[in-house]
Amino acid sequence: MKSPRPHINTLQKTCFIVTSYISSRVLRRDVKAELHRLETQPKHRSYAEMVLTIAVLFSLALLAASFGWIGLGLYFAAVVALFH
Repeated sequence: MKSPRPHINTLQKTCFIVTSYISSRVLRRDVKAELHRLETQPKHRSYAEMVLTIAVLFSLALLAASFGWIGLGLYFAAVVALFH
């Protein structure tokens, strides 16, 4: 049986990249500098930022889903505008 550790590391790196990208876009900073900041600060603080970012995205998606297809369309348009 294979160890789940490589998948956990991949998920962690993906969440770090998403968190650094969102915070760099919101705070108008460099993405690489923001990723470096997340990797060098204490792990519990980085994980807290990562969980908060993912939780905010998920809660905004749930809020948008409560408004039906128009809300989800606006949510995805905002996500596209943020990540473009």
